Amino acid sequence: MINRKTKKISQNNNRNDLIFSYRLLSKKHLNKKTLMNTIITVIERYTKKDIDSLKKELKEEELFFLGLRYLTTTKKAYCQALGIPIEAACRYKRTFEKKGLLVQSSYKIVCPYTGHLAHLISTNPVEFDNLKRIKVNQLSLFS
Repeated sequence: MINRKTKKISQNNNRNDLIFSYRLLSKKHLNKKTLMNTIITVIERYTKKDIDSLKKELKEEELFFLGLRYLTTTKKAYCQALGIPIEAACRYKRTFEKKGLLVQSSYKIVCPYTGHLAHLISTNPVEFDNLKRIKVNQLSLFS
């Protein structure tokens, strides 16, 4: 028997899955190893290939791009999960940003890996508008 939550999740589209995966990654109770396994699981689920075969058949830059298509997270958490050097990831990020294929959030969140403030990144065009949206906590003088 399928309960309401399971049925609702199965009917939702890719965008809701991305939101769910980010919420899952941002949980405080996840330790670093669980976080890394969750990132890899999300990528394997959407590509339908295991991470080792993806690393063999794709260049590091292509893997960086592909995984961020299915997952919106911080660069540090993502690089640690896939074993990509952070210096190389900075170059890849900048290259894709110049081409308009990657967007960084205009706001900062607490990185699930480091615990410090960091921007979210994604190569999924569905997420671009949400990441560019500015979160303002300031009250408006004129309403």
